[in-house]
Amino acid sequence: MRTFMLLAALCTAVWDLSAQVLFQNVSTVAGLDYQGRSFGSSWGDINGDGHLDLFMSCHQNNVAEMFNPGDTIRIFLNLGNGQFDDGAYSLDDGNRSDFHGGVFFDRENDGDQDMLLLTGGTKKNVFLLNEGTTGLMDHAEALNIDLNKSRGRQSTLMDINNDGFTDVLVNNDMVNHPLGHGTVWMKYDADSGYIMATDVGQVGPHSWVSCISDLNLDGKSDLIVVNFDSLRLFSLAQTGVFQLQNRIDYTNISDISVADFNGDLLPDIFLTRSLPLATDIQQFNDSAIHASCNMELGEPPAVLSFKAACPVEVSLMTLSTENFNLNIGNDSTQEVLSILGPLSFTLDPGDTAVHGFPDIAGLPVGMNCSFGYQLPDSVWQINLTNTGPGERSFILQVLSHGAPVTEFTSTGTPTPGEESRNKLLLNQGNFQFTESTDPAFTLDQFSMNVTSGDFDNDMDIDLIVVETGRAMNRPNHLYENIGNDHFVVHENGWGTKGDVAGIGDAVTAVDFNNDGFLDLFVTNGSTSFFLDSAGIDLYENQGNSNHWLTLKLEGTACNMDGIGAQAFVLAGGVTQVAQMTGGIHASSQDDTRLHFGLGVNTVAAQVVVRWPNGAVDTLSNVPADQFLTIVEGEHPLVTGVDGPSRTQTVSNGIDLAEVDHVVIHDALGKRVGRVALYGRDVGTADLHVGPGLYLLSYMSRAGSLMGTRKFVQH
Repeated sequence: MRTFMLLAALCTAVWDLSAQVLFQNVSTVAGLDYQGRSFGSSWGDINGDGHLDLFMSCHQNNVAEMFNPGDTIRIFLNLGNGQFDDGAYSLDDGNRSDFHGGVFFDRENDGDQDMLLLTGGTKKNVFLLNEGTTGLMDHAEALNIDLNKSRGRQSTLMDINNDGFTDVLVNNDMVNHPLGHGTVWMKYDADSGYIMATDVGQVGPHSWVSCISDLNLDGKSDLIVVNFDSLRLFSLAQTGVFQLQNRIDYTNISDISVADFNGDLLPDIFLTRSLPLATDIQQFNDSAIHASCNMELGEPPAVLSFKAACPVEVSLMTLSTENFNLNIGNDSTQEVLSILGPLSFTLDPGDTAVHGFPDIAGLPVGMNCSFGYQLPDSVWQINLTNTGPGERSFILQVLSHGAPVTEFTSTGTPTPGEESRNKLLLNQGNFQFTESTDPAFTLDQFSMNVTSGDFDNDMDIDLIVVETGRAMNRPNHLYENIGNDHFVVHENGWGTKGDVAGIGDAVTAVDFNNDGFLDLFVTNGSTSFFLDSAGIDLYENQGNSNHWLTLKLEGTACNMDGIGAQAFVLAGGVTQVAQMTGGIHASSQDDTRLHFGLGVNTVAAQVVVRWPNGAVDTLSNVPADQFLTIVEGEHPLVTGVDGPSRTQTVSNGIDLAEVDHVVIHDALGKRVGRVALYGRDVGTADLHVGPGLYLLSYMSRAGSLMGTRKFVQH
């Protein structure tokens, strides 16, 4: 059953489906010239000036041999003039490293955005407490949220006990240390900072990311826990315990985006699927070859060959802890110690020591990297073979100095197929989903990350997907929502090129210049090297003539960020819904302000916000093209004499056998109907009301209120 309350205008919807936009890369002009490692990005207003600032963890690692010195956590301060400054803030990294996803939120409800930054491996998390200065210090241990040796990936925000403070689900990967923790809820505690919640049920044991959403529109946030092989959907029971409602199995899941993609006011789920851990060998350009290899014992060798009539520079690095064997020419075999940084050397075709090729059948045990220059064909050949034991991973780069690479061939790279297709899962209610049959979602691509938003402000939700390989970038795809459950796919969509240097990592949606059109930010540093030119891309939305409305929510009784609140906007007869979820997806945090495209409509007939505690604020005739801050309680729902309280909560646990009748109220609290039930549930045919959202009060035979539900009449 669909839910909530909103006064609907009986008029025809009007919007322009053809007002396409263009994205322009403004990174250089904006001063975003960083090149190197990345692990997503996060947007938040660190100094409270109304312009969203950019945080990047840069996958910082303090082992100098592993990463570049410039790969350090940083905040790019938004100056409000289209430019950013990464020197305005100093960040205390707590002498940690291997940083992953960061999340902005207001921990103490003091009006400042703090930052929780998770770390992988055997490190501790970092919590940057915003105290109004430009030097942010780490308070993770003092707040009891450092969670040592827990392999953190990304945090999820939700007030799970409705105490008005935001709790944190720390998504940790599979634990490989006895002191580590799996995925765990950390409850806000005024005395100790956070306490580990052991009384809310098990949503782990591990996860990549999780997202909140009111999946059944009962007014309460549900939880989607994402792993590489499944989505697990949980509801939060009246007892405060998370209960598993459904598990949806897919392979190679890398990210999800949750939104109402088909306009039925139920949140749907779009999931991306990535390249499995496998070998990928590609010619990057006319002078470079990249290979990222993951090889099981007994797996056929990966072989590449090419012509280049000049010396070639080889860089390789093992990603496993074992040593590997380097074989050059006919008979020169050398065991190379396991190293963190890349090993580089030059091979000259004029050097007879590199001529010929080793006997593959006689290779020693271990990972073998064999190189040779074959005459008389003048062909470079490289053979990558795992003779055991176990699985081995490493990366390889070949640079030609003086002549182009030609006649490149390779084996071992998988071809994308059905197992790599992204999926749009349409919400059928009651935590059940069906796959969209739209042909747009039959592309065979390897996708890394996704975000969604109404990029052209035409009143429906579009998608942008970062495609990638493990050795070279791929074109991104923008899915334009054209309505009627259909999308049009645009390769390198509307200017968001993906076939650039680096390895595609993540994308975030943000209105960085506050012009009412969502911009996009893409990071490209998701491997250990090939990063000499892996930049970051800020794509500015050039806009169109469509109108918009952006809401910033400010809780008073509930958490100040409004995490969990839902906003409904009615314009031109069309109702849209968005939920304040913290903007979180894999390794990323989007602009958390709620953005609505309004098409040709210059006024929103009604804006309704339902807060996590059940309170409701309603505004009418709201002008378009503005950033509107809605403070909880400043626009309370006006109730009629017999109307329900605005703080009345919505309940699903109603015993229908005891129900006598339902009383129907509209968004203004006016009684508009009564339906006798006698033990059954209400249906659409029972409600003789116009389009809109209504509150249903379930009454017992004795006349007492048993619970309420929300209902949408189309």
